[in-house]
Amino acid sequence: MQIYKIGPDDWYSKFELCLGKEFSETGYFKVHHLLVLSYMIQCDAYSEETKGKAYKLLCDFNKGIDPIVIVEYNKKRTNEFKIRKNGNTINMKKWRMTILDIRTNTADNYCEDVIRWAKIVEEDLKMER
Repeated sequence: MQIYKIGPDDWYSKFELCLGKEFSETGYFKVHHLLVLSYMIQCDAYSEETKGKAYKLLCDFNKGIDPIVIVEYNKKRTNEFKIRKNGNTINMKKWRMTILDIRTNTADNYCEDVIRWAKIVEEDLKMER
């Protein structure tokens, strides 16, 4: 798997910090699915053919459906998510909350912020449609 640096430098640095917390400290990882989708959506990282699928997946997660059920059901589709490698222009003004607003000092704060962020990303996209 190839890793691409996606998003503005400060966003990407915070994304790496969040991933580091999730994979090394108990309690942080339980919102990983929301972190990645919200970040990638805000960075306009998904290809045109994948954007709608990613938005639907985020909406399903935000409804509180068990992530394991959603991932199993969507496994084939999520493996096909295509990522843009460059050329993304991010409209930062359209987002009311970004990864920079996520607190990382405790797992509880982190999870609360990521859950709130994912819901705001969904709301911001609904207003755009």
